[in-house]
Amino acid sequence: MDHTILERRGRLQQLVADARDGADITRAALLLACEEYPELDLEAYHEQLGAWALQAGRRMAEGGGPLSDVVDVVNDILFGDAGLRGNDEDYYDPRNSFLNEVIDRRCGIPITLSLIYMHVATGAGASARGIGLPGHFVVGLQRAGEQVYVDPFHEGRPMSAADCQRMVEKLHGGRLPWRAEFLVPWSADRIMVRVLNNLKGIYLRDTNFEKALWVQDLLVMLAPDDPRELRDRGLINAQLAHYPAARSDLRAYLEKSPQRPEDAEAIERDLERLRRLHLMLN
Repeated sequence: MDHTILERRGRLQQLVADARDGADITRAALLLACEEYPELDLEAYHEQLGAWALQAGRRMAEGGGPLSDVVDVVNDILFGDAGLRGNDEDYYDPRNSFLNEVIDRRCGIPITLSLIYMHVATGAGASARGIGLPGHFVVGLQRAGEQVYVDPFHEGRPMSAADCQRMVEKLHGGRLPWRAEFLVPWSADRIMVRVLNNLKGIYLRDTNFEKALWVQDLLVMLAPDDPRELRDRGLINAQLAHYPAARSDLRAYLEKSPQRPEDAEAIERDLERLRRLHLMLN
């Protein structure tokens, strides 16, 4: 693998591990985008995010008070001045998952819009954390003892905990019991894994295995304790006829699983099939 890619992935891994706020997570998201856009001008996008955050801080300093003012200021900057919006016309466009594209095109999906919102709300003086509700991503804001949730996909709509519960119940047709843990803020690595899983689903649906592979490489890196990521990389490598790599990952999946997985027999059959295919090529 190219040294530049290895170095960049090492920086991404460290940045995610050390992330403390929305600004750090947006840096990680932009570094992730370099996998698809290797010539990306990272500083230009950092500067744009920083400009919005600085603008929010200045407006709050001019007379902002309660948490509702933070929401009003950030919403006005992002959805008024900047014109950001949720891309419900082409939700599964992979560009919605790359932060540079979201900034350039002014549209995205809940998680990428939430990353931008977290960055700017932090600049406005609020504590901003990502909340990965089942099926939708929102932002939790706190300031001076107040708390509110906002939905950046719907122009920063303020929400209560009860509103979040109703949203989940509606999305899942009442089949998913509500749990208070759904409102627990997510860590940076968990957020990045969700971004990557969105991309993975899109690329696999389109049978774009070459792009699915780099996504899966990052998933293995950021979720080292989940052997299923090794399994999925093995299956993607098999689709690309990378038989030795596929067999290595599938064997590691079986070895590292804490107990014999339900698909163990199918994976063992795959290993034998890949062994035979590899022999045929040699």
